[in-house]
Amino acid sequence: MAQTDFLSQLAELRRGFLAQLPDKVSLLEGAVKSWQEAPDGGTLEEAVDAAHKLAGSGATFGVPAISDSARALESALLRAGELKGPPDPAIRGAVGSALQALKGAAAEALAPPPA
Repeated sequence: MAQTDFLSQLAELRRGFLAQLPDKVSLLEGAVKSWQEAPDGGTLEEAVDAAHKLAGSGATFGVPAISDSARALESALLRAGELKGPPDPAIRGAVGSALQALKGAAAEALAPPPA
């Protein structure tokens, strides 16, 4: 009986994660856009932190595509942070591609299962 309760609680937590996913992705996208517009601001750290949290949550709740794409975005943002000055086009491209992959993974995770 205890295992059934645990699985039920885990399923409920997963549903909560998925319900919050659009907002989390939107906030992350906003932080990335703010960083792209003003690279010297603190938004890069905010974006890295949000991507890191999504990567962990995706793994915890059994959504590996979210975890993988968020981890790729985090990595691209960390590379951007290593550079001084505005990000070069290659870094911007990597960040943009990773963000698009994350948005696609989120859309797929939220899509109703095929009938």
